[in-house]
Amino acid sequence: MLSGEYTLMAGRSSEDIQQTANVTVDGSALGVVDARERTDVFASAFAANDVYYREYSRQSTIDSLNADSVTDGYYTVVSKEAGSRVAVANVNLNELKSLSMEVAAKDAGGNIEVHLGSLDGQLLATVAVPVTQPNTYVLADSDAGDFTGTSITELSFQTVTAELGDVSGLGNETLYFVFQAPELRLASFSAETGDPIGGVASEETAEQPEEPAEAPAETRSTGVAAVAVVLVVIACGAAVWF
Repeated sequence: MLSGEYTLMAGRSSEDIQQTANVTVDGSALGVVDARERTDVFASAFAANDVYYREYSRQSTIDSLNADSVTDGYYTVVSKEAGSRVAVANVNLNELKSLSMEVAAKDAGGNIEVHLGSLDGQLLATVAVPVTQPNTYVLADSDAGDFTGTSITELSFQTVTAELGDVSGLGNETLYFVFQAPELRLASFSAETGDPIGGVASEETAEQPEEPAEAPAETRSTGVAAVAVVLVVIACGAAVWF
């Protein structure tokens, strides 16, 4: 458990708290997030509001389980409404120039703003989330073999890059990712020490499992607790995740 001051609350529900107690925990320190590496937002977030969680991809879940990953590679953060947010602490911003986010949207896109230190803090970047398309592939070996060879159709992700605002003099900071529309998905972020090409946002399709030759026509320790509900339809060896 992380060191810090905590408040314990007991009651019949979150709206009917009967007793509270403040405790001080002498535990582990929060690790520094190296933004130059891919950072899983669900796994790294310490606070969130008005979001829910969906499976990132079935293949990624299997790969993470096989690798004994505790949190990375399982879920993506999804906004419920404009103003939804998720925060990642202790992000090293030293000398960074651009920020990339792995994002997706099913029916309508929107923007995700990145603020420094708080919901209303300095605006560091704005990324436009595009509507992304379904991606169909054949599930690779799961060791257990339960779904090996099953055709999977999932919403694809794109990596969108934008110029990062002035971070001169900044070190390890908290970033707030503020969604400006509902149903925007954010899986990860990373940063570079160079500017985006041309100084403007650029897009590239995030790596997805390779499509089969003949695809069916159908288609670190976290403080955020989540339950993801995944709708799965299996028929004729095909599964659809959205």
